Amino acid sequence: MVQERRLRAKAEFELSVQSAPRQRKSEPTESVNESLPTTTETGRLFQNPTGVSGDVLSHIRELGQREHWLISDDDMCVTPRCLGKGGFAVVFEGSMLGSPVAVKTAHAKGTELQTPDYNELRIIRLLRHPNIVLWHGACVDTSTRSFALVFELIEGDTLSQLILAGRCEHPLDEPAGDRLIVDVCRAVRYL
Repeated sequence: MVQERRLRAKAEFELSVQSAPRQRKSEPTESVNESLPTTTETGRLFQNPTGVSGDVLSHIRELGQREHWLISDDDMCVTPRCLGKGGFAVVFEGSMLGSPVAVKTAHAKGTELQTPDYNELRIIRLLRHPNIVLWHGACVDTSTRSFALVFELIEGDTLSQLILAGRCEHPLDEPAGDRLIVDVCRAVRYL
């Protein structure tokens, strides 16, 4: 896990160094300015995009290809079964190469497509923890300006059903509830 993070950080650093213009240092003040910390290429990519632009999506698509998390639309099948809905996204059941998955997409309000949460992608692509749902990758279609995050599908009662006793098939006993709280705390601490 630590080795994977080191390799990813090293790759991002190398990309930022390669994409930075090289200039000849003629004055000491220039060298000081050049040594100041800058945002990496991926940091610039995920900086508060103002809308769903094809340009941002094409850069995200390229990043997905480089980091091997881009999922082809041909590998996906999304069903109309809605698993959940929030203020900016809706989650559908689907399958990826035959495996059950949850597909999170930005939903339309009226006729306007909501801006996808690129910040979630920026963070989730680096996370690996036993108490956080596994992220498989993302589908990015620049022609339709669509964007979807693909997660493993977790079957069973929701956390809110477990917390609100009596609303699930198998209510938690005290030791199981304690383990659940510890697991949630471990996930939050990791984040």
